[in-house]
Amino acid sequence: MSGEFFIFELSDYAVPGFISWTKEYFGTLNDFRRLLDGCKGEQNDLRETFEKFAAGEEKIKHYAGQLEVQFARPTRLLDEKEFVLSKLSYSFQNVYDFIYKLRMTKATGRRCLFRSGEKYYVAFWSRVERPRYQDDIIDARRWIALDEPLMGHPGMIRVDGKFMENTLGVLEKTFDSEATAREYYATAELNWNRFYEEVFGDG
Repeated sequence: MSGEFFIFELSDYAVPGFISWTKEYFGTLNDFRRLLDGCKGEQNDLRETFEKFAAGEEKIKHYAGQLEVQFARPTRLLDEKEFVLSKLSYSFQNVYDFIYKLRMTKATGRRCLFRSGEKYYVAFWSRVERPRYQDDIIDARRWIALDEPLMGHPGMIRVDGKFMENTLGVLEKTFDSEATAREYYATAELNWNRFYEEVFGDG
């Protein structure tokens, strides 16, 4: 079971604080342990739920915000490929339509294609080097180093010096058709939106 992939349904920290919503993440049991290692004593209920699931209680439910949902369900890995990208620029728009301009010196990682039931998913893990952001409120002339996650899900983003990486796979897109999913997986540029939702949250 330790090498199997699952879809974990957790609280969505990128919606306004007065709303309860969930988000799907991807990974193995070891990936989830890495998330918990980064929670620094927080998320005790989530930790207890995970330990029960890892011990074999497969249909366990938990609360994500105010919603009771199934904690995890199995998913099948159909394909995966590694990527190396250099000198990246991206514009992230949060739930309040506030825009962050982003730069990354380099990004490495893997992009994966999954199937669960009749749905297909493209998700990715990445290790980003020297992420920086710029906005129109603090100082539009200055690029600010992103050296810690700000308001995303606890433990989801790990920082190691000048590097930032996601512990669970973040979802790019969901599909009803395998052919459409494979076309996107093979040809579309990486969509960084869910990665930076875990950095900025609803802030």
